[in-house]
Amino acid sequence: MIPDSQSIMLPYLNLISDRKEWYFQDIVEALASQFKIHHDERFLTIPSGQKIFDYRVGFSRTVFIRAGLVESTRHSFVRITQKGIDFLANPKMLENLVKKSTKAKNDNRNKHMKLPNSKIEDITSFKALGNLLTYYYSDLLYINNFQSFKKGSTDLDSYSIATPGTFKAFLNEYGIARNIIKDSTSSLLELTNEWINTEDPSDVDGFAAFLKKSGLTQGKTVTSLASKVLFLNDPLKILPMDTRTRETVGLKKNCYADYIILVNQFKEQNENQIIETLNTIDKPLTIIESKFKEIILDKNLLRYNRFVDKILWNGNSD
Repeated sequence: MIPDSQSIMLPYLNLISDRKEWYFQDIVEALASQFKIHHDERFLTIPSGQKIFDYRVGFSRTVFIRAGLVESTRHSFVRITQKGIDFLANPKMLENLVKKSTKAKNDNRNKHMKLPNSKIEDITSFKALGNLLTYYYSDLLYINNFQSFKKGSTDLDSYSIATPGTFKAFLNEYGIARNIIKDSTSSLLELTNEWINTEDPSDVDGFAAFLKKSGLTQGKTVTSLASKVLFLNDPLKILPMDTRTRETVGLKKNCYADYIILVNQFKEQNENQIIETLNTIDKPLTIIESKFKEIILDKNLLRYNRFVDKILWNGNSD
């Protein structure tokens, strides 16, 4: 059985109490062994696709860092602080911190999230179909060219200039070029390449924080930019997020982890309608996909996600 977040916290802090620098995945594996989590349970996921146990360990890390009990030494590495050692010596203090943090987490979600509308309006569906047919080819071209760059088949310089299908053209078309300092496309690509080789390349919020720390976004946390760039790396898991799509699902907070939960609820509520509507344009989508067979690992999920993205971008109302 997977323990809840509260049950993980004390063992987490005890585990790293040796004052050494700990790698996140090593903490996850050590705690999984300590809790004797079954192999199958290790692969159970939350709606965003992240493993449940990993997510709960990550929540403990976030709580401890914010409380000053743990410090982040570098990307994905932490170390206990003297304050953390002091808290371990006083279990009551730690218990109060856990209760307070869990309550704050739930209150924050209730404040910033609400269920999306349950029915897609016909006019929204028609507009989204038109957008999908118009941009599906270019979306797949951008994904294809990024995968080519990632594999080393395309060099950095040629991929950074504003010609059709390049990374620079993608930044311009998706309206995110303005989110980075001028003439820094190559730098963004290098940072992206570094990020997608970490243990959690689909962590949009983490990538946004990583870019902010780099100075490339002028000290701003640009989650929209992060989601759209990482979408190129994993279009089966990540849907681009911006102000319009957040408004559609009723999310006020600029947090991708919360966004994808609401998007998955939206999918579940409208699954039959989405699939039926997509089937009406199966032939043109199939023709477009035939040009990109190498990158399409799951045709149905890919076109499903792209259609949902267009629906959310067009908005929805009762």
